[in-house]
Amino acid sequence: MSRHTLYCDSSSLSDATTLTIAGEEAEHAVKSRRLRAGDLVSITDGRGSLVTARIEVTRKSAVDLTVVERSVAPKLSPALHIFTATPKGQRLDKMIDQLSQVGAAAWSPLETKLGVVDPGDKKLDRLHRIAIEAAKQCKRSWLLDIGASTALDRALTAAPRTIIADATGEPFAATGAESIALLIGPEGGFTDDELAHARAAGATVANFGPLGMRIETA
Repeated sequence: MSRHTLYCDSSSLSDATTLTIAGEEAEHAVKSRRLRAGDLVSITDGRGSLVTARIEVTRKSAVDLTVVERSVAPKLSPALHIFTATPKGQRLDKMIDQLSQVGAAAWSPLETKLGVVDPGDKKLDRLHRIAIEAAKQCKRSWLLDIGASTALDRALTAAPRTIIADATGEPFAATGAESIALLIGPEGGFTDDELAHARAAGATVANFGPLGMRIETA
């Protein structure tokens, strides 16, 4: 059976010998997962720390644990920073979940001329929670970072290598860069002016196959 993972947003995770996790995380572990004293769990802070701990006491909304083992996981390389127009409704939730599963480092909504959705603070907070749940599910130790809405100019300079996905580009070729920004436009695509501006800024315009894709698939 796969060991259950708990999220602990605490600076003490890197050096504590005992831990108490409270709130929704603890309630889910006790009520839904039915974890009990003696069970081993994994705990991550989303910033690279990974702890194996033994449950000592379970309460209604808190779990007391003793740290058994700890390690620090390196970040995945290359670091893939995704900037996309924002898909509507539940498609955005699904996209964040999948980006976390495939190991993307960060996602930010991209401001484009033909974009129609601009997520507010409440939506971004919800996406952060989805990223936490996805990280627990796929056992990643570094959370997918959820960024603020980003203008095209800023996204074009976010990483040493920038790739803008568009059918007018050449077939995508692998790159050895340590950090990559991938820009994906709205359903109407990037405008000619936006593509010209991206090329002038040094971005590579690349296509990823002959078929049109939804934002979350791309």
